[in-house]
Amino acid sequence: MKEKIIWVNGLNEEAIEEQYSTCEQYLCETTDLGFGDDVAGWVAEGSRYTARAELNNRDPDRLPDVSILIRRPTVELPDDEPGFFKHVRDVMRGDSEREVIVADPASISGGIIHDITESGATVTIADIRVSFHTGATLDDIKRTLTIHRDALTTDDGAEIIEEQWSGGRPPLGTRVDAGRLVKADNYDDVRVQLQMVAAGDKTATAAADELGCARGTIINAGERAAMYQLPQQ
Repeated sequence: MKEKIIWVNGLNEEAIEEQYSTCEQYLCETTDLGFGDDVAGWVAEGSRYTARAELNNRDPDRLPDVSILIRRPTVELPDDEPGFFKHVRDVMRGDSEREVIVADPASISGGIIHDITESGATVTIADIRVSFHTGATLDDIKRTLTIHRDALTTDDGAEIIEEQWSGGRPPLGTRVDAGRLVKADNYDDVRVQLQMVAAGDKTATAAADELGCARGTIINAGERAAMYQLPQQ
């Protein structure tokens, strides 16, 4: 038996949806699996899903079982929830062929990849189509991740937010570099202030005074929840 485990670990609902979509696309391209709207709907509101996927294949016995595990930082897990890593360790004790799928290099650490591969599973990073198998060394895993993560930064190390900026004034805490929107030096300060405003711990006026900008700028920035890792309204 084959099992595919999709691991989604988004900071907010937009990130969760994007990560799931990337993993789903990878599975649809590499297997005969097809995912129905009911699964996508569950992803929008659930925390864990385990089921046989809807299929486009006439021979369902050839298809893998699919587990979708979603970790939402804002949702406290129940006492009886084993959590992702315990689940992976438990299923690795069987003799099935298993593949853990994550969306991008930022979704998982080298140490976790190494632990999973040592348990007998393959780890695949969907958006770059790179897989790590049993026997991969921790140094090799970290080196590969570093190479691909570097592709997400500029030459001076700034993290790229959007590959192509449409133009206009960049949002608070960002700057434009060679037509790309990247994080500015004060991005983390801006993000912290906006998170405090979103949580009700600080007024927009106080945050504006702290950052040296207009109150309206804070309000506008607060509408970009995904960019600043703010809770969805």
